[in-house]
Amino acid sequence: MLTGDAATFVGERPAAAEPLPLPALQKSLPGPGFAFSVPVTVDFPALAALAEKALKVGTRRDIEVPKVGKVAVTFRTVTVHQTTARRLAVGVTLDADAPSALFDTRGTIWLTAAVTFDNQRKRVSLAEFDIFSSTDNAPVDLLAAILRTDPVNAILRESLEYDFTALHAAALAKAGKAMTRQLSADAYVVGSVRSLDAERMVVGPDALVLLLSAKGTAEVRSGK
Repeated sequence: MLTGDAATFVGERPAAAEPLPLPALQKSLPGPGFAFSVPVTVDFPALAALAEKALKVGTRRDIEVPKVGKVAVTFRTVTVHQTTARRLAVGVTLDADAPSALFDTRGTIWLTAAVTFDNQRKRVSLAEFDIFSSTDNAPVDLLAAILRTDPVNAILRESLEYDFTALHAAALAKAGKAMTRQLSADAYVVGSVRSLDAERMVVGPDALVLLLSAKGTAEVRSGK
């Protein structure tokens, strides 16, 4: 059984990883075939850009807020970064002009969310949104109430859902190409990838890393 690693990146490429030592020599051979991991990396600015596009930052819109009424809202920026317990923190900066307020309210409300993935749909998505705001400050509570409304909450969930279909196809093609190639003038490898599935999600300091597990068969042949 051959094992190895490959990588695919979306956004800025992270720093190179430290070389790892060779595994211990095995006296018994595993079953035929190969298995290796293909990390797919999506950096946080790329995720934030998706959310900003969906929220139409800079555009003033009216949002109906329970117990407040119609509020004129302008979303300004979205920030995404790592937080504790393998969750993401999402900060949304916005302006709000409530009908009963004398001045616009501006602030940043932070949410945290768990990260999940779906192999069938080829999607990375956020779940278990929590909004950190429980105060007696009316302007802050207004901003939090805006993010809790169903339309805004749905926009955030849908915009931060990442479709990794294209990355999956690229990783599959890369893995297949690596398994069928000429090694030397009279030796070559013929192989095929049987499966490529997401097996683990890691929330890193600068990016989400989806680990794909590639499995298949390969043969080393001689001749031309």
